[in-house]
Amino acid sequence: MKLFLTIILIALTHICQAQKGYLITENDSLLKGYLKYQRNYLNGRPEIELWKTKKDKNPKRYAMVDIQEYGTKKDTFRVVTEFYPFKEESTYIPYIELKLLSRGKVNLFVTNELNGRTWSAPGAGGSMMSYQSRQKTYILEDRFGEIIAIDRENMAEDLSYFLDYNKYARKLTSVPFKYKQIPELIKLFNKEE
Repeated sequence: MKLFLTIILIALTHICQAQKGYLITENDSLLKGYLKYQRNYLNGRPEIELWKTKKDKNPKRYAMVDIQEYGTKKDTFRVVTEFYPFKEESTYIPYIELKLLSRGKVNLFVTNELNGRTWSAPGAGGSMMSYQSRQKTYILEDRFGEIIAIDRENMAEDLSYFLDYNKYARKLTSVPFKYKQIPELIKLFNKEE
């Protein structure tokens, strides 16, 4: 009886991890079903398993590099390959997932994968441990698919590429505009015609 219950619990756990959602492939195919985010057991790369129903016996697996966008009720993510996030730098990211915050004339994404600073500190037993701080980085996409990350040091210049920064920043605040206010700024810009 215990073995039977254990098997049932394992099966339910596996099924319950899948969330109802959609994915758009690189070929612009829209596929709906139950999505489960996982790592490929052979190469360790992230992928999404798509089940047409919760009892689908042959779910299809899609490597992240073959997906443009995926979403569930809660979140939507854009998958960007061969990404050069900052205009004047040679930083190259072969693959990144960006969480969509706002869609409109300008799409706003966020990630914690950029601008991390690494430092070392003593760990247990005299070993050195590496730590990394992660800050939010906002990323904008225009109507033509141009995507750039907004650099904290060049915020006004980067935002001006997409909108009249001074006009919209003044509408939000009379004090100096802060990086964390970018979502408000983009929502305001997307509302206006």
